[in-house]
Amino acid sequence: NMFRRFFAEGAFNAAFVPMFAKKLEGEEGAGKFARDAFNGLALVVLALTALGMIFMPGLVWLTAEGFVGDARFDMTVEFGRIAFPYILCMSLSALFSGILNATGRFAVAAAAPVLLNIFVIAAMTFAALTGGDVALWLIWSIP
Repeated sequence: NMFRRFFAEGAFNAAFVPMFAKKLEGEEGAGKFARDAFNGLALVVLALTALGMIFMPGLVWLTAEGFVGDARFDMTVEFGRIAFPYILCMSLSALFSGILNATGRFAVAAAAPVLLNIFVIAAMTFAALTGGDVALWLIWSIP
C-alpha cells in the first residue's frame, strides 16, 4: 500500500498534474513533459516492482513475521509476486488519469476503476461457479 499511495495515488500525481496543467496553458511542450514523466515513472516503478518480486520472501518476512515456517508464508509470497505488478499498472493508470483530467476528459478517467471492479467481480464469479480457487482467481484478476 505504501508504494501504491506514493506512486499511484499520492505524491507523484499531486506534483505531476499541476505542472502538466501549467504546461498545457503555456504551450511549453505538455506532450514531451507527459512522455518524460511516463518514461521516468515507468522506469522507477518497474525497477521497484522487479525488486519487490525478487525479494518478496524478505518483504513477507518483514511485514508478516508470524507466517515464517507456515504454509501461509509460501502462499503470501506467491500471491505477492502475482499482485506486485499491480503497482506498476496503477501508477501508469494514475498518470494517464491525471493527463485525462487535466485535458477535461473526466468520464474516461473515471471509467478505469469501474473496469477493474468488473474484472474482479467476473473473476470471482467465474471461480465460484466453476469450483475454482476464488482467492487465486481474485489475485490474478488484479494486475
